[in-house]
Amino acid sequence: ITVDPSDPTHILISDAIWGVIYESNTSLTPDKNVLNLFTNLQALPYDDVNQKGQGVQAITFAPSNPDRVYAGMSVNWCEKFSDEYYCNTNVYASILISEDGGSNWEQIQDNTISGLSVTEILVDPLNENIAWAATNRGVFLTADGGYTWEIRSKGLPETLIMDIQYDPKDSNILYAGTAYKGLYKS
Repeated sequence: ITVDPSDPTHILISDAIWGVIYESNTSLTPDKNVLNLFTNLQALPYDDVNQKGQGVQAITFAPSNPDRVYAGMSVNWCEKFSDEYYCNTNVYASILISEDGGSNWEQIQDNTISGLSVTEILVDPLNENIAWAATNRGVFLTADGGYTWEIRSKGLPETLIMDIQYDPKDSNILYAGTAYKGLYKS
């Protein structure tokens, strides 16, 4: 769930398993389905149904421009159980971007991050084009609105990064929480 920082009645709700995002503009009941990847996920060439269980685990409005929304998909069992087998499953759409507050979505194809499970996205509070993504292969940075990503994991163990957060007093400092390997500070 994410709430539009400029309009608390505009809420985006994501499904953790079947690649669905709902939008609500009037109440706590979703008004419309704005993204549905269920059919695409069912067509994936995996025999294990849990590998097809890929959902939007991270969804974040850019604080400086709520029209820009970032979403990240992950295999549910990777996120839920930190299971290496499922974390190594290629994700249908690692990063999705919306330029209209979440009503329409574009799948980003960047070889650096494509196929990875994205567990969290953190957007710079002052610049909508700068965002960080926590993944099953480390932390990634974009400086161009999500279209290209570079790995920024120096000093981190090779493990699933579960969460990332800014230091509340200095947005140049990041904290990364890992699966079973501890907490790290940039």
